[in-house]
Amino acid sequence: SGTGVFYIDRYVHRFSAGAFVVIFPNQVHIAHSVTDEPSEWYFAEIDPDRMFHDVPACRTLWKRLINQAYTAPNFYDVKKDPDIYYLLKAMFEELSEKEPAGQDYLRALLWALLVKMEERCGARRVGNQPPKDAYQLIWPAVEYMVTHYEEPIEVSQLARLCFCSDSSLRRAFQAVMGCTPMQYLTETRIRVADTLLRTTQMSVGDISLSVGYQNVSSLNRQYQRLRNMSPTEFRNR
Repeated sequence: SGTGVFYIDRYVHRFSAGAFVVIFPNQVHIAHSVTDEPSEWYFAEIDPDRMFHDVPACRTLWKRLINQAYTAPNFYDVKKDPDIYYLLKAMFEELSEKEPAGQDYLRALLWALLVKMEERCGARRVGNQPPKDAYQLIWPAVEYMVTHYEEPIEVSQLARLCFCSDSSLRRAFQAVMGCTPMQYLTETRIRVADTLLRTTQMSVGDISLSVGYQNVSSLNRQYQRLRNMSPTEFRNR
C-alpha cells in the first residue's frame, strides 16, 4: 500500500500499491514513502537451494540469476512483465492461504518464476556486458561493504577478501557497478544516512558515526558532493 521510492543498490524506483519487487541476496534496499501515509510491504524470503535440494538444474538456474543480480530487473508490473507479475501474485496468494495447496505447488510456481526471470535477464543483455566472473569476483567485497559500512574500510582490505590485487578489484568493480569500490561504499553510506535523516530524530552527528564517518564535516562534505546540499537541508526538504 502507499506510494514512494525504493532504493535498490544504485538505482531508484518509484512504486505504488500492487508493485512486486525481487531483491537478490545482499542487495541494499530501502523503501521510503513520499506521502504522509506510510507504505506497507509484505516480504516472502525464498531459499531456492533448500526448496530445490533435489533438483540440481533449478539450483544451477538460481546461481546464474545470482551472478546477474546487478543487471537483473528488480521491479515487475502487469504491463511490462505479465507472466512474472502473475507468478509472483500467485505465490503470495498461496502463501496467504490458511490451507495452502502444498510445497509442490509452490515449487512449481518458483521454478516457473526463475525460468521467466532468466529469460528477462537474457533480453536485457545487450552490448558489452561484464564477464560473469567479474560478478563473482566482487561479490565478497559488496557483501562486506553492505554489512560493515559503519566501519573503516580500505580497498586493500576488500581485495584480500576477494583474493585479488587492488587493481583487479577496481577494474572488476568498474565493469560491473560503473564506479570504484570506495565510491560504492560512499553511496551506500549516504543512502543509509538519507533514510535515517528522513525517518528518525537522530542528530546529524550521531548519523555521521552510525554510517562510518568520524565527524559531521565528513558527512557534510559527501552530502555537498552527492546531494548538492547539507544533511540538515536534506532533512528539511
